[in-house]
Amino acid sequence: MVEAQLEPGVQDPFRAWVQSRRDVVLHLLIRARERGEIRPDADLDLAVDQMFGVFWYRLLVGHLSWIRKQLQPTSARCSMA
Repeated sequence: MVEAQLEPGVQDPFRAWVQSRRDVVLHLLIRARERGEIRPDADLDLAVDQMFGVFWYRLLVGHLSWIRKQLQPTSARCSMA
């Protein structure tokens, strides 16, 4: 992430990779909304940001592990967004 912020040659490929991952999550949320699992007025872009924010924060800071039991409350809160 640091390189993507500081090195111009890394910025575009990194952002494209991140966007490709965001697109996958957004597609899943759109499908969930179509099935009635997410409120119709939910801000899906914000929900994607929240999900990735948790991921990047935990990856970079490393204060908590990625144990499934710990992630369940986080994913439940994100799905309510």
